Amino acid sequence: MSGIRGLNLDRIEQLLSGRTQRVVLNGVASEQCPVTYEVPQGSVLGTSLFLIFINDMTETVSEKTSIRFHADDTILYRKNRSQHDNHELNSDENKLEKWEENSQYMELNAQ
Repeated sequence: MSGIRGLNLDRIEQLLSGRTQRVVLNGVASEQCPVTYEVPQGSVLGTSLFLIFINDMTETVSEKTSIRFHADDTILYRKNRSQHDNHELNSDENKLEKWEENSQYMELNAQ
């Protein structure tokens, strides 16, 4: 857990609730739709809230596998000196896919 409680939690909930979005293309606007998840990009708290959301992602991989984040990219890597190392890296990738399923909101794009 992030440890956010009380007034701070209330303010974050207010920031994230009741938001809508619409698309404007060639001067024509779509109807507004509710935004039920995601962190507002460009907000003061956006980066911190995103990091809190993905904080447990690093706990899913084994000790010898490294996970690095840069902006919206995630890199999973490990020294691959044997077939066992290759198997472990694949296993960690599967663990991240399971984390993705459990998050219900995050979609990873493996490349």
